[in-house]
Amino acid sequence: MRRLLAGLLCILTCFSAKAQVVGTYPYTFSNGTVIDAGQVNADFAYVASQVNTNAAGAGTNSTITAILGLTTPLSAGQGGSSVYTASVSTGSANAQVVGTTSPSGFALVGRPTIIFTAGYTNTGAVQLNVNSTGLTNLYKPTIGGPAVLTGSEIVAGNLIVATYDGTQYELSSQVPLFQSLAGVTNFTAINDTVAPTIKVNLNSSRAILINASGSSIQFISPAQCVIDFSTTGTYGGLDTGTIASNTWYYTYYVSNGTSLGCFASLSATAPSISAAYFSVRVGAIRTDGSSHLLNVSQQACGVTYIAQPTITPNASPQAISTIFPPTSRQWTVNLATSTSSAGSVSDHAGHICGSNSFGASNAVAQNITCSNVGANFTANSVSGTNAFVAYGWVDSVNAF
Repeated sequence: MRRLLAGLLCILTCFSAKAQVVGTYPYTFSNGTVIDAGQVNADFAYVASQVNTNAAGAGTNSTITAILGLTTPLSAGQGGSSVYTASVSTGSANAQVVGTTSPSGFALVGRPTIIFTAGYTNTGAVQLNVNSTGLTNLYKPTIGGPAVLTGSEIVAGNLIVATYDGTQYELSSQVPLFQSLAGVTNFTAINDTVAPTIKVNLNSSRAILINASGSSIQFISPAQCVIDFSTTGTYGGLDTGTIASNTWYYTYYVSNGTSLGCFASLSATAPSISAAYFSVRVGAIRTDGSSHLLNVSQQACGVTYIAQPTITPNASPQAISTIFPPTSRQWTVNLATSTSSAGSVSDHAGHICGSNSFGASNAVAQNITCSNVGANFTANSVSGTNAFVAYGWVDSVNAF
């Protein structure tokens, strides 16, 4: 009887430590008192009933975190999950609302993580409102630390993962920590054949564009894209303003994240487009005095004048920008000399790029290539009659 009593007390004590699994048993025993089998059996029956009613069944739940049907989820401090899932966000592109979470009870306490499907593509800075906790800033990780979103870091339909850091959410999905390399392959650009020429036709087999945040988008075998300089708009014309005479324009592929277009801009580095848009510069072209485009043919990054402009021989500095774009990394001048003449081309930075060195009685026509190391050049006629023409240039674009 003593062993039976000791075992019963042990069981009752152990279960009493588990809150609300076993309540107060019917009979309490004291030393020196007489107990009978009915009392012992009643306590045993009570314990069995309480355990069967309140405890998890064996074989159903492997661990405490696997218990099903909790009406109040365990907190992370109690061994519960700090990761919450939800369906598609509502609200708007830059103020996205995440409703019911699983498990329920999401709160901005500790460092909870929310996983949901984006209902919108953001166009700028973003705030999240999860489980009615209020709009809270969403930042992205960068090499320099958390930064405000600028556009297209969240794409509709993509799975989004964000963790609250105590002040704001930090995005841990869809964020490149490096700058993608933009460029085009099998690229060609040529003026249309209609005079006066105000159109340029772009072709490529692949185009990779990036936006201000470093996100990239790729188009395989895109259709020919035509830039009409008589129109203004993000796609198919100038980014802003109207066509001007004797002016360099820079050509771009551009995308809103869905379709591919093209346009021209006065800027070689900062075209007038939304920060969320993707773009890649592919070349440069100049207008003449009548605001018509000079005839050029571009393959990859190499550009050739179809009708070569004449360069007046002059040993004084001549501006490169009137003949070759400031974005050129090298340019070529054709020098034609008579049998009794001499001439040379210089980058006007102390380097003679090339000259007629064939001697007397040799009429030559040669291409002289110079690296673009300054803003000026010289085409110098030393003696006799020389003819200089601008042949073409290599632009500093990733075109192959």
